[in-house]
Amino acid sequence: MSLTERIQALTSYANEVTGKSDTTLSDAVVSLAERQTIPFNFGDAPEYVKTEAMSVAEKVRDVQTTNSVTSIVWADAHHTAGQSTGWQTQTNISTLHAAMGMSIIAATCPIDFCAYCGDYTFGNGQTTLELFIEQCKEMNKYMDVAFGGVPAMYCVGNHDTGEYFLRDNADGSLYGAETIYKYIGSRNADGTTVMGSTRYGYCYRDITSKKIRIINLNTVEGETEEGYTGNTFSNAQLLWFAQTLYSVGANSDWGIIIVSHYPLDYGDTSRGGNILYQYANGGSVTINGTTVNFNNHNLAKFVAQYHGHTHCLKVDKLHYIVNQSGTEFDAYRIATPSGTFYRNNDYASVPVYGINFGEETTYTKTANSGKDTAFVVNVYDPDEEVIYSFCYGAGYDRVVSIGETTYHNITSSFTHVSSDNPAIVIEDGQSYTAQLTADASYTLDSVTVTMGGVNITDTTYNSSTGQISIPSVTGNVSIVAVAIKQVSYTNLIPTSTDTNGNIYNSVGYKDGYRLNSSGSEAEGTHMSVTGFIPYVHGQTLRLGGENVLFNEYGCMMYFYDSGKSGIEGYDYNKVGNANFGTWDTTETGSVFAFTPLANRLQSVAYVRFSASVRNASDTGAGMIVTINEPIE
Repeated sequence: MSLTERIQALTSYANEVTGKSDTTLSDAVVSLAERQTIPFNFGDAPEYVKTEAMSVAEKVRDVQTTNSVTSIVWADAHHTAGQSTGWQTQTNISTLHAAMGMSIIAATCPIDFCAYCGDYTFGNGQTTLELFIEQCKEMNKYMDVAFGGVPAMYCVGNHDTGEYFLRDNADGSLYGAETIYKYIGSRNADGTTVMGSTRYGYCYRDITSKKIRIINLNTVEGETEEGYTGNTFSNAQLLWFAQTLYSVGANSDWGIIIVSHYPLDYGDTSRGGNILYQYANGGSVTINGTTVNFNNHNLAKFVAQYHGHTHCLKVDKLHYIVNQSGTEFDAYRIATPSGTFYRNNDYASVPVYGINFGEETTYTKTANSGKDTAFVVNVYDPDEEVIYSFCYGAGYDRVVSIGETTYHNITSSFTHVSSDNPAIVIEDGQSYTAQLTADASYTLDSVTVTMGGVNITDTTYNSSTGQISIPSVTGNVSIVAVAIKQVSYTNLIPTSTDTNGNIYNSVGYKDGYRLNSSGSEAEGTHMSVTGFIPYVHGQTLRLGGENVLFNEYGCMMYFYDSGKSGIEGYDYNKVGNANFGTWDTTETGSVFAFTPLANRLQSVAYVRFSASVRNASDTGAGMIVTINEPIE
């Protein structure tokens, strides 16, 4: 497909989903032709990418106004490109899918600016200078398409600085700021920004029509020169930051958004956060003998800091740091989830200066789905004084109140459950009700409701009706509901036994293990093995489960005699082989159904299975084995 055809396909799809032919939209898409070669065909985007992107786009359009400021924010892709790692395949795919999703959103929603909040590169001990350059170049090509030609800000992350990887040039000298600026920071110098440094790339961009200033800070500046022990900010950047705040601070009808990699209260980065604290309170700072007094120059509203690094979706107030102890002040930071497949969005971090930057809930990436990556679209509404942060992929949507009205987020995790209340935010003190309904052929099994981190299920959930009712919401609400399939069969795994006749591993299965070619147990990643299941020759065996696979190495069906000694095993390569019996791989609910030939397995008394679970978070609890019973 040619470049023109790709653009036409994207434009056509954008017009289709928005239900109109918008010349402005088409012109914006066509402007991509002036950028670098598109690194993917739009038509190749999986349906799940299109579905996830259009779901986010619809939510964005629902809250956008003429005054709102909308941004696509991406971070921590840790792109591997050609570097050979255990992460390579899925990480590169997650980068591709994120770019595809962003390109759809940028084509179907008005976007004011985009930001990449650092960690372009994989950046480990085996990342050479050549690999670093390759990773940056590929990421830049992806972002040229992903951001749809919208003005963007590009931040350097700690994986991009040489903190973890080799920085030796051919002549033995260390590369640092100049090389990083060439491939990352220089992209900010597009003629529409005011550069603070053409060595370190920090700058600001004004969107005068929206009266908003976006300040791009290099929060890993010191690492590019001195390695990990270097100060995060130079005094030159700190003074520039203070003066940049001061210059816009006289305008009471303007707003300020900061983008960077580290949060502004993270370790040494807090020197920048402390300047923001003085701005917020009309104080002053003195740097290198120059004093900046924010009195009457703190009128522009600080909206929020959009940052990366923490790999989660935590919203919190920034902290003013004194003597390595933090005290929060009235300024928000909004984390951007990690875009790479192999980083779950939870950041179980050790507190820094007593501040916990992580979340308790893990949002796991899932291959072959719209949740194999993550990024956000942030919509700032200056009239309502609220920020909507909509998550594409593994995570959840957030709403942040930055005005006098307090709002609380409503997050949900549903498994075969739906709710009649789609709200993701509610005003403090308002009542909340929701009717939970299990999918067809499923029954509600477990429901947990928390508010402000406290379990309130007993007083708010009616298990007889499926109704949730909270009279007054006073904190963030989380709803976790799981429905189980109504079945008429007997799953034999929970009663499978060990060699002594006891329930195998107390539950009938064991995760992290498989059967080998002799029928013995061996370790197996993402595998689960059953105990011994009584079996009579000629019976039909079925293996099933929603996230169970039998097409990978380690998948095995093994038969044993009455003494539980191995007789014969059929691995994943033998499925369908008529020499062993009749296989049916088309049954609904079953991975396969197998009936052995009359001349095989005459002395069989037991059978065991090992199978692969689809995702790292799945367990053998989802496996099903039946005898002579369809899995329906």
